[in-house]
Amino acid sequence: MSSKPSSELETATTDLREANQRLRELDRMKDDFISTVTHELRTPLTSIRALSEMLHQDPKLELASRTRFLGIIVSETERLTRLINQILDMAKLESGRAEWTTSAVDFGEVARGRWSPSVSSSVTRE
Repeated sequence: MSSKPSSELETATTDLREANQRLRELDRMKDDFISTVTHELRTPLTSIRALSEMLHQDPKLELASRTRFLGIIVSETERLTRLINQILDMAKLESGRAEWTTSAVDFGEVARGRWSPSVSSSVTRE
């Protein structure tokens, strides 16, 4: 028996072990990502549900509280929309289907926190 086939087998075994390790790491990263996304989506949903149930259960709730609760519900739905758009944008980028557009950015607005990439739309959504 020649040493060449044995050497090739050892190399192939090593390569397969390394590939298997990389796949395990990718699987762990995917699990971490899903866990983070689930948490990020659950947080605003919990607020929306709790506040809307309070509004539903107490129709005589004072106007100031109703207005404050509705404002929170609106801001949390906007937050959910941004999160979902970011996930969809990431999927497009990873699949290579993203279409880039460039535009001027006011860095003063960015620094003041008033600029949003979802408004300027760096990735075209279908």
